[in-house]
Amino acid sequence: MNTNRVELLRLSAADAAIDGLFKGVLAGIVMFLSLAIAGMLIGDHPAVILSRFSPSANPSPLSGLLTHLGVSAVYGAIFGLACWIAIWRRRIGLQRRVFLAAGLAYGLALWLLAQLIILPGTGSSIAEFAVGSLALAHLLYGALLGLTVQRLG
Repeated sequence: MNTNRVELLRLSAADAAIDGLFKGVLAGIVMFLSLAIAGMLIGDHPAVILSRFSPSANPSPLSGLLTHLGVSAVYGAIFGLACWIAIWRRRIGLQRRVFLAAGLAYGLALWLLAQLIILPGTGSSIAEFAVGSLALAHLLYGALLGLTVQRLG
């Protein structure tokens, strides 16, 4: 067993979830920046883009930002915990490409969940994003999450 695996096995599930939570926030910021760039290319202001994430009847950029970062953190915690469990069960190795692939798959799954279940049922203004931009943003989120969670220790 290599040293990295030993260090990872010393982490508790709570440590892995908290680590994923913080890395989810970081990945959520990158996700927002990619959507902001795509939006600005078609003339949207970053405040308008942030407001789309707000669940309130009177959306604001601040509530949109906090909602987006909160959801990003929760999804990051889930991913961190899932990776920790997979490492414990020795279902995945510690290679960077494995975590990158897992993160990309996770980002794709989150996008599909949003497109097929969450957005159609809620009438959320997130649906106003171009489908391709939203897909790319979720893939960036997943890739960054996978690469940063790979360093759990």
